Amino acid sequence: MAPRVTKTAALAILVAATAVSQAFGRFTYSVLYTEIRDDFGLSNTAAGGIGSLNLVGYLFGSLVVAFTIGAFGLAKTAKCGLLGVTIGLIALSWSPNSVVTLVALFLTGLAAAGVWITTPALAANILGPNR
Repeated sequence: MAPRVTKTAALAILVAATAVSQAFGRFTYSVLYTEIRDDFGLSNTAAGGIGSLNLVGYLFGSLVVAFTIGAFGLAKTAKCGLLGVTIGLIALSWSPNSVVTLVALFLTGLAAAGVWITTPALAANILGPNR
């Protein structure tokens, strides 16, 4: 942790990163489901299949994070995860078709694992062993 960052500020940043990756990254599609289905002219089956790709991405992300933590460390993995979620959400918001939506949802799921898995360990490092 950088010397100028207080524990409270660092924990607040972790909470915000987790909120963005989980709330927006993983649960946005269910809110937008009907609009996406109607705008792209998809069947319920196709729209539901696209929605499940976020979870598939998260599954693969969980496996990838096991390796990236060892190679890059907790903080860098969390930062890359948050960046990936942000890129995925931007792509999702400007998605012109179902293929871009599919890729964006997969990316948000993949990257969200980098945030969700690392933040508890980072918080434990910030608070120390006495907490």
